[in-house]
Amino acid sequence: MLIELLNEQVIEINLDVKTKSETVRRLVELAYNSGKIKNIEEVIKKIMTRERLLSTGVGKGVAIPRACSEFIEDFCFSFIITKEPIDYESLDNAKVRILMFCGIPHNRVDESVEYMVRIFRLFNQDSFRASLLKARNVKEVIKIFKKEEKDLDITS
Repeated sequence: MLIELLNEQVIEINLDVKTKSETVRRLVELAYNSGKIKNIEEVIKKIMTRERLLSTGVGKGVAIPRACSEFIEDFCFSFIITKEPIDYESLDNAKVRILMFCGIPHNRVDESVEYMVRIFRLFNQDSFRASLLKARNVKEVIKIFKKEEKDLDITS
């Protein structure tokens, strides 16, 4: 489950950023707090290279940047809600406020599919996104993820 890899050290809300690159950097810095990233700069470089090929701004105000790298020792995630919407060059051209970084060890790509399916199913729900945007603090964000993931398992 995603919530097992999300805690107060890897979540930030009301982040005051203006650009895609600032946001990506902060996501990786937060994920670094998990102790599972060996080289922040290399992971950022990997994400930005992928972003130049195709934006991970998936629509509906959400971006899910990810990196598969030998500098990531185990699965790790980070989550941000920005203070103001930013231009993330999203596929639907909408600005983004909700971002989730997925760090994937280079030798475990197949295992990442289950995580990615869960993430996309959660963020596709209007009520989930709306609840996150109303969260007043990190503890509320964690509570929302726990509830929605539990509901996701019930409806699967």
